[in-house]
Amino acid sequence: QVLQDSDILQKLVLSNLERLSEAQREIARIASVIGSDFRISELQAVANSLGSEVDPVTLSSHLRGLTEAQILAMRSSGVDARYAFQQSLVRDVLYHTLSFERRRSLHGRVAQVLSTAAEGNVEGTGAAAQRSAVHNRIAAFLEPEALKQNKAQQFERVADHFELAGEYLPAGQHLLAGAQHARTSLDFDHAAKLYQ
Repeated sequence: QVLQDSDILQKLVLSNLERLSEAQREIARIASVIGSDFRISELQAVANSLGSEVDPVTLSSHLRGLTEAQILAMRSSGVDARYAFQQSLVRDVLYHTLSFERRRSLHGRVAQVLSTAAEGNVEGTGAAAQRSAVHNRIAAFLEPEALKQNKAQQFERVADHFELAGEYLPAGQHLLAGAQHARTSLDFDHAAKLYQ
């Protein structure tokens, strides 16, 4: 906590970010709201929902720049690669330099994108939701029980973003959906936590 509150460390992190283009910094800020790790499809869907319409090639270029700057690291490759912040401090500084209103608005966008994917609706976020649906179908075939547990975690993640966006009714609805999925997969401890 002492390290996170240090002005010197924040200035050091921000000075490292200043060397990047504004577009790369914006991608990093959006990613900081999504969480410590994220998929390309999630990041692209949120960025596009803001009206910036980032194409996959440009987004890959931005992510490559953020990786070379040692801000992000690729955790898994593939069509919908997963990235993570190399240091939680960098993510925290990026997140907390956003205004409260901007963070709240971005959490709402993230919640909408993740909600569409969690509910399996392939209309609304386009390619991102379609990729998520394909991931879910493959997972359902290979490990049906793991998918149920993953589904509960997806709903919980969506609920967290809705709550941080100040949208409490959809947050509660997603917690209930997650609890029902956890209960179906006989993960009663997780279900009880979500019901509470």
